[in-house]
Amino acid sequence: MSNEEEPAIRLKELRLKRKLNQSELARMSNITPSAISQIEAGERTPSLAILRRLAKSLDVSIDYLAGKSNTENERHVFKQWLEFYQDFLCLSEIDRELLIKQTRLKLHLQTD
Repeated sequence: MSNEEEPAIRLKELRLKRKLNQSELARMSNITPSAISQIEAGERTPSLAILRRLAKSLDVSIDYLAGKSNTENERHVFKQWLEFYQDFLCLSEIDRELLIKQTRLKLHLQTD
C-alpha cells in the first residue's frame, strides 16, 4: 500500500467505523460529498487543510489519517500515560521501585 492510498483507505475505514455516510462526514468537515467520494476512491489527494478538517471531524490525528502513524489519536495516548504517571506518583517509594523492577524484567523477557 502506497502513502497516496493510505488516506483513502483510512478515511473510508474511519467513516464506516463511526457509522457515517459520505454526506454526513462532508457536512461535519465542511467539504463536499463528492470530495469525500473522490478521496476514498483514490481519485483525489486531500490538501493539508482538508486533512485537518477530516481528522478533526473523525477525532484522529492528521498523521494517522495520512498513514504516518498507527495511533489514531496521540492525545488519548498522552492522557493515558499522564493518568498512569499520576497513579505512579501516589505509590510509596518501595512500591515504585518494585513496579520499575517488574516492568524492566517484563520488557527484558519480551526482547529475548
